[in-house]
Amino acid sequence: MKKNSKKTIRTDKRTPPRTPTASPKKKAPTNGGMAKAKDKKLARAALVRTAVTDIGKLLAKEGSSTSMVRYDVGSKVDRLMKEEDGHGKGLVAEVATQLGRDADSLYNFARVAAVWTRTGFRQLAARKNAAGAPLSFSHFVELSRKGGKDGAGLGEKPRMKLLKRALKEKLSVRALEGLVRVELGEKALEPSASTVSQFDKSTRAIVDRTQALGGLVTKLEHDGIAATEVGAFSLTIEQVEKARDVCTTLLPRLEEVRKKAAERPAAAE
Repeated sequence: MKKNSKKTIRTDKRTPPRTPTASPKKKAPTNGGMAKAKDKKLARAALVRTAVTDIGKLLAKEGSSTSMVRYDVGSKVDRLMKEEDGHGKGLVAEVATQLGRDADSLYNFARVAAVWTRTGFRQLAARKNAAGAPLSFSHFVELSRKGGKDGAGLGEKPRMKLLKRALKEKLSVRALEGLVRVELGEKALEPSASTVSQFDKSTRAIVDRTQALGGLVTKLEHDGIAATEVGAFSLTIEQVEKARDVCTTLLPRLEEVRKKAAERPAAAE
């Protein structure tokens, strides 16, 4: 008997079993990748080294022209901050550490350089108040303060307005800071006890000297003055008139200060 040679034909759609495959292995870092990482590290180190050298040379001149030196330092720090996108964060802090300086100070310098051009800053820094003194660099740091609704800081017009006021009224850095904060919609600085004490001391001195001046006026009325002293006496009267004008200007401002203090809730004891 012959065996049936016909093959059985499968009609189902079953798929043959899959042969197990090994999971893909993670590729080890190639020489090219390691070289790129090394190059990036070397580039960062070179950038920091150059910044330390350049900024260090500028800071060595700080005593000769402090404001302009700090502006130039700020320009370099501002450029260094822009390099952080490509070389990693912390460049300024690293440079500050190597220079033995405070990183916040360098950031403040950069903020000023970002607001004014070098020529514009030089012109403003050369302006002098009634006492013949220019604004300190710290005044410009306050004028460049960030804050407000958009975090951008003061606009050009309010910034110039406060700068002119600082010159006209010979404002201290702290006084200017308070005005900037108010302009930005932030909480005003609380007056320190020492400020109030100094003000009280100054006003008492004014009263004492004014009373002494009154006694001298009485004596002048009785004794009169020599013809040769008329010119000098006229200048003296002008000084008294200036003092009167200053007091006239100060009184409304003092009333405003007292009004705000009265409206402020008292601190809990």
